[in-house]
Amino acid sequence: NVSGGNVTTAGQVQADNVDATNGITAGTTVVATGNVSGGNLTTAGQIAGDNADITNGITAGTTITATGNVSGGNITTGGAVEATGLISSGSTITATGNVTGGNLVTAGQLAADNVAATNGITAGTTIVATGNVSGGNVTTAGQVSADNADITNGITAGTTIVATGNVSGGNLTTAGQVAGDNAD
Repeated sequence: NVSGGNVTTAGQVQADNVDATNGITAGTTVVATGNVSGGNLTTAGQIAGDNADITNGITAGTTITATGNVSGGNITTGGAVEATGLISSGSTITATGNVTGGNLVTAGQLAADNVAATNGITAGTTIVATGNVSGGNVTTAGQVSADNADITNGITAGTTIVATGNVSGGNLTTAGQVAGDNAD
């Protein structure tokens, strides 16, 4: 054994095992060709590596930054996930709360128990409902087509009301004339 205060050399110290109680201090890089194992790796600088295989998680007091992709099982956070680009999924994106944003665009179908639209529903093709459509008014510049129109409070038209079949009911009241080929 060599015992004493300090071992000072301008060369190298070679040993099969270095047992340092109070740490290893270097003015330049500490190099190991094998693994470095121990309790904690603590630095005020950066840790650079080709591959970091971390078993028990990464904890940071500030931002964790990746210039490449982050791949893995799940992203779990009590905060927000912000993306300036696209969020893409090959399967279902699930949210138990509200989805808030500008537009919801899909080439597929939108399925919901209830659609509450404040500023109207616009479609390039037909809007289909298998149940009743209830609300204030149905306004169209086109035609209303139905097998049966059950209208409680009357029909008002700015022009002619045309029926190709019979008109049956209680009374026919007019301030104008009734014209027909055969008035029976």
